[in-house]
Amino acid sequence: MYHYLMHERWQWFFATPNMCAAFLTVCLGMLLTVLMTTKHNVLKNILLGILLFGQILLSLTYSRSGFIAWSSCLLIVYRMSCRKITIILLAAFYIFILFMLPSGYLRVSSIINISDGSILHRLWLWLGGVGTIAQFPLGCPYPIGKYYELQYMPWFLNENYRNFLSDTLTIGSKYGIIALSGYWLISLIFINWLFSIWQKNKNVIASTLLGTLVSIIVNGLFSTFYFVKEILLGYIILALLIFFYIAKQIHLKKWNPDIKNYLIPLISVVIITAGIFFVGKLVNKRLLYRVILHKDEYQCKFISKQPKEKVLYFFSDNHVLGTSDFFPDVRKWAIKGIDTYLFKIDDGVDGLNKIKFELANHSKNSDKKLVIVGTGIASSNVLIAAIQSHVQGSISKILLYNCSAQSPLKNLSAINFINNLETPLIFLYDNEARQYDSQLLINAVKNKNRKYCRFYYLKYENQITDIIFNLINRGND
Repeated sequence: MYHYLMHERWQWFFATPNMCAAFLTVCLGMLLTVLMTTKHNVLKNILLGILLFGQILLSLTYSRSGFIAWSSCLLIVYRMSCRKITIILLAAFYIFILFMLPSGYLRVSSIINISDGSILHRLWLWLGGVGTIAQFPLGCPYPIGKYYELQYMPWFLNENYRNFLSDTLTIGSKYGIIALSGYWLISLIFINWLFSIWQKNKNVIASTLLGTLVSIIVNGLFSTFYFVKEILLGYIILALLIFFYIAKQIHLKKWNPDIKNYLIPLISVVIITAGIFFVGKLVNKRLLYRVILHKDEYQCKFISKQPKEKVLYFFSDNHVLGTSDFFPDVRKWAIKGIDTYLFKIDDGVDGLNKIKFELANHSKNSDKKLVIVGTGIASSNVLIAAIQSHVQGSISKILLYNCSAQSPLKNLSAINFINNLETPLIFLYDNEARQYDSQLLINAVKNKNRKYCRFYYLKYENQITDIIFNLINRGND
């Protein structure tokens, strides 16, 4: 259940209140069409009552996009038809929100507050969306939500997204510029043709269908709805109503499209897609790093625009560096000039062999020495692989976080290999359960190797991210 200032937001059976608001907007728009065209007073009164009740439900969602979309619909219908009923509905809608809905006036006033978290996040999402479309004109090959989090989302945020919270940006980034152009071309053709019909015969149906269609587009700018089957069904029903209405007008020879009814939508689509592409290119030009994802979203590369260090980062689970999500820190590293290659590895011999392969591959192809980071179970395998792969000359330092000293298998026990290392080695511990491991490793280090090994004990686990970053940037002194 979602809340606004401790007030529950009504969402019915939908996943979010915004989805519920989008569904209600479509339904209310089609009901408005019937209300404006029926001649039966009893039916009019019934429909008016349903519309007023529907507006109350819409206001209970506290959905700002729903408020804007429904207001747009009513204002367009009033401007085109001059029917007082639309102003009455609009006035009743905002009277209820401002004077009866708990904290309703605050919700409405927050629409223009750009610093509001939800609105500000959407502005960042829009920048990331146009950047993704410009980067992948044929569709992003990665999960678009995760790609935004890693490439465009400010590093100090820790949010999870599945899409860009916009039908336009989600369609464009997921399916490519062609699908985006198709979406807008169909929408603009319907808008242009309905407006042209209204200009010729002032038919009120054209105005209500046009207003409802615009409300869908407005709603889709602030959230992604097309994959919700109930909302998609509403879209399809509205599209069919518009199609058959236009077809009837043409069949009755009350209206026929001319060349400008095709050219205006087409030119508008070219302008919209070109604008998105241009802004996206500007956004991408300002990026300080580039992320490359693999099929496994936890194995990826962060390539800095001006690299100063190259880090190979090995881990065995999703909870590393003492937090539930380490990507914000890695993004911060990339912004500050550290190329970071993340590898999620399996336990045991398979994980060891994978680390050996990556060490050999990167030491051969790198023009700078490597910094190796291993965390948790992966840390002991990193130490062993660095020795067995014979690439110590290509490594500037190794950082191991909560490294275990022993394993049931001798060939996977760090304690058996620590004295074969001739590379600066830093052990970091913040887990009391690993204190015994650190003592075993300290006691195992021979005098001649002590100059290579250092042990640090951290009181708080949230220190680890900044400490590793500082150790990466620091020399080997």
